Amino acid sequence: MLHFLSWHAHATGKRCAVQVPEILRRLTTPDRNRNLDVVLLHLDSCYNLIHSQPNLGLLYIATFLQENGFRVRVLAPKDLFGMTREDLRSFFLQATPRLVGFYTMSDTIFQVATLAGRISEWIPEARLVAGGPLASGLKAGLDRYFAFDFVVQGEGERPMLALAQALCRGAGTPEEIPGVLTRREGRLTAGSPPEPVQDLDSLPDPDRNLVDNPLRFHVSTGRGCPYACTFCFQAVHGRGYRYRSARRVAEEVIRNLEAHNHRAFDIIDDTFVANPARVLEFCEILRDYRSRTGRDFVWYCEARVDILGLRPELLQAMKEVGLVRLQIGIESGDPQTLGFYEKRLRPGQVEELCQRIAEVDDISMYGNFIMGGPFETQETWKNSMKLARRLLRLAPGLFETTASFLTPFPETPIANHPERYGLQIEDRDFLTSLTLEECTCRTEALSCAEVRRLRHEFMAALGREMRALIPRIPRRRILSHFRWANRYGTVTRWHRHIFSELAALREYFTFYENPRFRALDEIPREELLEWTPLRTIGPLQYDPRNWEDFLLRASYRPLRLSDPVEKEVYALSVGKLTLGGLLGALQQRLGLSGEPSALLENRVLPALRRLEAHYQVIFHN
Repeated sequence: MLHFLSWHAHATGKRCAVQVPEILRRLTTPDRNRNLDVVLLHLDSCYNLIHSQPNLGLLYIATFLQENGFRVRVLAPKDLFGMTREDLRSFFLQATPRLVGFYTMSDTIFQVATLAGRISEWIPEARLVAGGPLASGLKAGLDRYFAFDFVVQGEGERPMLALAQALCRGAGTPEEIPGVLTRREGRLTAGSPPEPVQDLDSLPDPDRNLVDNPLRFHVSTGRGCPYACTFCFQAVHGRGYRYRSARRVAEEVIRNLEAHNHRAFDIIDDTFVANPARVLEFCEILRDYRSRTGRDFVWYCEARVDILGLRPELLQAMKEVGLVRLQIGIESGDPQTLGFYEKRLRPGQVEELCQRIAEVDDISMYGNFIMGGPFETQETWKNSMKLARRLLRLAPGLFETTASFLTPFPETPIANHPERYGLQIEDRDFLTSLTLEECTCRTEALSCAEVRRLRHEFMAALGREMRALIPRIPRRRILSHFRWANRYGTVTRWHRHIFSELAALREYFTFYENPRFRALDEIPREELLEWTPLRTIGPLQYDPRNWEDFLLRASYRPLRLSDPVEKEVYALSVGKLTLGGLLGALQQRLGLSGEPSALLENRVLPALRRLEAHYQVIFHN
């Protein structure tokens, strides 16, 4: 896990379309909401709607409860976004659940505490339970936010089923449930320790009909992590690694692709590739499915650099069945800093993987750097900057990166002992921003303000580097980024922050996706004069310092046109004249003599190629 809940660190989809009237209709249907046994809630910050997806942990719990005969509802971030306080009150008064469960995390615990207090007023007989990362980390320490009746440590399926059986059916007592803290005489008291689910294949697949289905879906293939990064929180699933069989995972993927007409999915495990044999089996099942059905889909996963380095065949196998986006943990370009993180990683290993990505092609590799880490200085920051630049140049248009701030999540080694890492925590509750998005630690050498400045310089410098690399990126590679975004909702940093911000590229690839349009080198020689050049930016782009010259600014660098023939070719490429017609108009307007074929070869085509290299012209027929 790059940090705690790495979903807030990467962009994989477009903003959720929140249809408020439809949500309210669905949530206020009387027959569906009367006499519920359990309601599960995932509150999310409104800032994060762009990343909000149905919470898989709650869906697993809800499905497990349903299969055991309980009436359960899940309120996802999209649902809650569309509900006023009165809407919520009406819902809970109608539902009268016996048990209300909250997913807790650092970014939303204050909202959770506020809503829990209101629900306890609306339906005093309901029992409130907290689960999720913060509950597993703080346990009884959650009392500083709200006095929950129960706190679930670790995985929630079996504890929540046992609680529902005890409270709704009188079967057993909460004090006997492993992993559950029970409030007795005003204090939370722990029973036996939690018991992780060892056979994950025994759990039912999450029922996605419990929530609105977004354009893509998430898949969890394993739990736990065998690694021990000092910034990472793993109290929910533990350090041992358990995983579902390749066949069960593939069957879930296929079922959801067909049931909801999805075209993309995300494998959200930090450790998906930890068992290479399982990954290869999974790919083989998907390969057979694609060959039988011709179904078109893409997917995303996270991976360890060292494992992909040892098993390079994994990249090719995953690419062949639709992998287009891969996230890795880099964290720092400074070897000593990586040692403090206990990453078991060398910067050179990341470079080797990046070279491999360039060879395999058509996979976007995304890596994160952490700013303000252990004993961070100007020098350690420079090492990260140097590595990031090398990676961008090794795989132009394929490697991308961002930088987040070190976040001292509760109960991680860094949060518990910041002094061992040369850190001083200035905002433990993250009151001013979402986690990862604000500097909350100073280092021995750098204040928070200086860390913020370094992150700004890091991102600005890499943005300039990415733009400078555009001439080295093959057209088909840029096209892939537009296709991933427009067809599948898989949005890369290259697409969102580089290519789409350049109007000429954005328009060029919009045209290029249409079969009527082609690039110059794709047109058969014998048809060349029948094709029509079209400016991607319609209005002529003049130089404001000289209104008789052209200065084209909509691409990766300004293009000045001063040659008379080149200027006239640009002006005539308005989509009205075929190339043959343009030749005749050019000769007439400039009074040019000689063979048209020579003019075409020596003057017109070079001008069009230069314009096309800056994505300023495309051809249609």
